[in-house]
Amino acid sequence: MLTGFASWKWLRSCCPFHAMCYSGPEPRSWSQTGPDGSPWPFFNVHGENGTNACPNNCCGANDTAHYCLWDLSQGALLEDQINNAEAASRLQAAAKNFRETGQPFFLGQGYHRPHLPWIIPKPFYDAMETPTEATHQAWPADRPAIHFHDCAEMSHPYWDTNGWGVPLDQGDYFASHQGEMRRAYYAAVSYIDSLMGDLLQVLDTEGIADDTIVLVMGDHAFMMRAPFMPNATGKITNALAEVVDIYPTLVELAGLQLPTGAAGEYLGGTSLKPVLEDPTTSVKKVALSQFPRCWQNNTQHPSGNKPGDENNQTVSWESMSDCHWTYREGFDFMGYRMRTEEWALTQWVRWNGTSLRPNWNQTVGLELYDHRNNTGMAPSAFDDFENENLAYEPALQPVLMQLLEQLHQEFAKWWTPNP
Repeated sequence: MLTGFASWKWLRSCCPFHAMCYSGPEPRSWSQTGPDGSPWPFFNVHGENGTNACPNNCCGANDTAHYCLWDLSQGALLEDQINNAEAASRLQAAAKNFRETGQPFFLGQGYHRPHLPWIIPKPFYDAMETPTEATHQAWPADRPAIHFHDCAEMSHPYWDTNGWGVPLDQGDYFASHQGEMRRAYYAAVSYIDSLMGDLLQVLDTEGIADDTIVLVMGDHAFMMRAPFMPNATGKITNALAEVVDIYPTLVELAGLQLPTGAAGEYLGGTSLKPVLEDPTTSVKKVALSQFPRCWQNNTQHPSGNKPGDENNQTVSWESMSDCHWTYREGFDFMGYRMRTEEWALTQWVRWNGTSLRPNWNQTVGLELYDHRNNTGMAPSAFDDFENENLAYEPALQPVLMQLLEQLHQEFAKWWTPNP
């Protein structure tokens, strides 16, 4: 949340966020300290054990599941609830200070849910109907196996197929639990939506809602793209956007100046203010992303860790790792993806750990998907597209060659000089 404009003298406050342990607290980015005097943000201090299984004091029968229901009648609150109350308190104080002194503020509030484990208050689960099963029960057979990777945070019984689209031994078990898992996930989303609503209510109560920029964003969750919702026009746009666009967008909306010189040379993002003002316009022609892949027996990682924290230490195209913990010099492969208004192209190549560059001439997989008529709205955006890999269609080879050349050029724009 950004309140107030055109000043570098911001009051910067970040509230507790469980997942900050992955990136560090970066105390220089924040103005305040935690209740114990430590720099904000602090993390994982209330209630939960920080594992990917429900804690033993949580829910009885489901203790070893990936979701469980928290009984609020016992009086204990969840970490997200406690942190949200702290955020509301800090927001009230910042709003009062803004009204009295005019000092603008930035508040960053993080939520762990709906990341696993889905530990959620029981009323949210009870209010959610069991969703239908997934429209597509297997990977497209023509998708390269390297696209698929083992998920360390989701046990084998919940997988439906391997990278070749072949049902796993536990397929029947997965099918019988699929609706339950979806219900728990949706309940976790509803729970966090309620907490965010509590913070937005503070803006209304304090009378600063019209002076505040609110941005809701998150990571990609279960391969469902990254949510990005600013409180702007209330309209929907099909314009391409990337996470790196958020910083320049907020800077421009707040009336500040972007970094210049070396600091801004590789910023990468583009302000989306023109799109917020006119949802029919666009500020970029492509959106880029990339994904590392490692063999399960990759050894280029700190002692005690594994490439993806999976237990399957094999060399198999059917069970690649996402290179979790692996040093970048030790990656085995890299997938480069480019999304245009009409197409999505991914090229999987061998990785050169010495130059930290892709070996474009050593392709191990190609994916090409038609996104014409894709409005970006669920459920169609998830169910009706990327179900057929067109990379090897003879009639589309000219399109593929043009997009491959464009992909190489677009990624080369943002590479820093070789180390």
